[in-house]
Amino acid sequence: MRFAYEVVKGMRACGLDKMNYEDFLIDYQLRHGNAHCPNPGDFGYPTIDRLFNAIRIVVLTRGHRQTKTISLTDEFRSKLFL
Repeated sequence: MRFAYEVVKGMRACGLDKMNYEDFLIDYQLRHGNAHCPNPGDFGYPTIDRLFNAIRIVVLTRGHRQTKTISLTDEFRSKLFL
């Protein structure tokens, strides 16, 4: 859940509901001052893709490689502003 919170916090700080996957990872690294984060092992997952799959209720990943994006789910976005 901590990672889900950090994802939403980072995306909202950028004023975005949808973001390029690579841009998100760079922004996350800059926010945390560590070129090796997010480290999926810190959250109990072997890969970053599995970590994102674990928070599918909050964030969806779509696309492949250069076109991969992350976005807040419609359900979560609607609850965010209540």
